[in-house]
Amino acid sequence: MARKFASILVVALLAASGLIASQPPQATPPPKDQEARETKQQGSQDSNRWKWWINPESRKEIGITDAQSAQIDLIFEAMFPAQRVKWRELQQLEPAVAKLLKERVADVPTVTQQVERMEKLDAERRSLRTVMLYRMNLVLTPDQRLKLEAYIKRRDENRRKSDHR
Repeated sequence: MARKFASILVVALLAASGLIASQPPQATPPPKDQEARETKQQGSQDSNRWKWWINPESRKEIGITDAQSAQIDLIFEAMFPAQRVKWRELQQLEPAVAKLLKERVADVPTVTQQVERMEKLDAERRSLRTVMLYRMNLVLTPDQRLKLEAYIKRRDENRRKSDHR
């Protein structure tokens, strides 16, 4: 929400200052070797360490059964690729929009269109994630949901502490 408001504010300020003319950004796809590196890096990030429904320690703590783990993994594997596509599109579009705003040569309708496209992609990505998480939570019992919330809260606190060192 704050990101959308900031984007709208930037567009409004630029429009009010009369500094925008025309020309949409051209997002170029990454070279094949770069895409392969990104996929490999993401593959290592996709490890079981953050898949709480597969990680043995979190499964034990939350009380997730083999059947629940398998069901949640099916949900993840079915929905995550679409999120990744939206994320990649967003990663390509954001620098192009930033450049468009910095150069101040595009007209207001062009900037508006590009900002709306960027915000729509981000909203679609977040919506996919939220629905995926909701579906995963439906597999859990009420007690497991509470344990998962506590587990995630503790993990996030530990991550924040390690980031501040």
